This record gives sequence, structure tokens and C-alpha cells, in this order.
Amino acid sequence: MEKERVTIEEVKEIAKLAGLSFDDNELIEFKKKFEDILRMVDKLQEIDTEDVEPLTYPMYESSGFAPDKAVSFENPEILINASSFHTNHLFAVKSFTARELKQGEKNEG
Repeated sequence: MEKERVTIEEVKEIAKLAGLSFDDNELIEFKKKFEDILRMVDKLQEIDTEDVEPLTYPMYESSGFAPDKAVSFENPEILINASSFHTNHLFAVKSFTARELKQGEKNEG
């Protein structure tokens, strides 16, 4: 039998750090998934990559986005005051979690 690589306590701690909570059955399932991921990483580490050239991330080479650049606006107060939340001449944005963002996407769709 293979030794335990991830404990339920470690899964609970990871979930806590991610701001998630799971019942006992979900914790057991996530523990199995973490262990599967670690086994896959072990397999990948067995591959000889000594003669493989490093690759750059392709998005850096050809992005469909325009480059970021600062643009001055003649009267920024108009934009800031049009915002429902602003403070000290800055836009104020409510913080949110990934879970809240996903729930918002479900409600829109």
C-alpha cells in the first residue's frame, strides 16, 4: 500500500487558506485528488528534459491586446464623479472572492 502523501489536516489547511470549506466527504475526495496530482508530478519528473530547449510563453510573443499605455484625460473628475464609488480622487472597487465572481457569472447566464 502506498504511503499517505497528503493528510486530511493538510487539505483542511489548504482549503482554509483558499477561503473554502468542505464537508468530510468532500475533504476525502480532495485528498485523493491531491495525491493523484502528486503522482502525476512524480511521473513528469521522470522525463529526461536535458536536451529540451526552454520555451517562452506564446502569449508574450503574439498578444491580441493593445499594449498598456498611460493616457491623460482632460477632466478626470468627470469620470471619477460618474462612478458610484470613489474616494480621494480614485475609483473605489469592492473586494470580492473567486467564489463570489463565479456566482455572479451563474446569475448573469
